[in-house]
Amino acid sequence: METMYRIRQAEPRLGKGEALRQAQEEMANGVLTPTSGSVAGRGFDETDAEAGSHQSPASNWTHPYYWAPFILIGNWR
Repeated sequence: METMYRIRQAEPRLGKGEALRQAQEEMANGVLTPTSGSVAGRGFDETDAEAGSHQSPASNWTHPYYWAPFILIGNWR
């Protein structure tokens, strides 16, 4: 969410939906990564990670578990 608001502040002409899409894309592409603490114990089972993944889900946010739940409700403009 911090990234979404940072994008929105840097480019106010973008809508909230576009800012959220860009932030989610950064997470899905591995541009954004966890910076502190561990995501272990947050309901994600590493055995469910995509086949062929060489990094654990706790070291990146590329799995949809981390970025897909963010949605806009209400005034999205």
